[in-house]
Amino acid sequence: MAIKQIPNDIVAEQSVLRSMMLSTNAVEKACEKLFSKSFYQERHQIIFQTIVELHNKKVPIDLTTITGELNSLNKLNDVGGMEYIAELLSVVPNAANVESYIQIVEDNYLLRNVIDTS
Repeated sequence: MAIKQIPNDIVAEQSVLRSMMLSTNAVEKACEKLFSKSFYQERHQIIFQTIVELHNKKVPIDLTTITGELNSLNKLNDVGGMEYIAELLSVVPNAANVESYIQIVEDNYLLRNVIDTS
């Protein structure tokens, strides 16, 4: 018997986060449809929330500001350290497809909710 996997797409989650690191427009688009629980991986939830909070404070979003904020919250190690944040920056070539990535993350989140409800 095959084991069913909970709906998720880690690469799409990483792509949303990377897009948010590259573009204020991507942050705004992601905030329209997603929230931290939309992400399957807890570390992605933490990173998303950190990016949103930095954006709301009008702080530029980049490797330095994200890792600094995560460090000040004592959550940098929880997300895989600076190495993982840097790795996110190499996931996708640009932020142009952010809406597609957002849709994938949102669809998987909705599917997980349906499964949890039933």
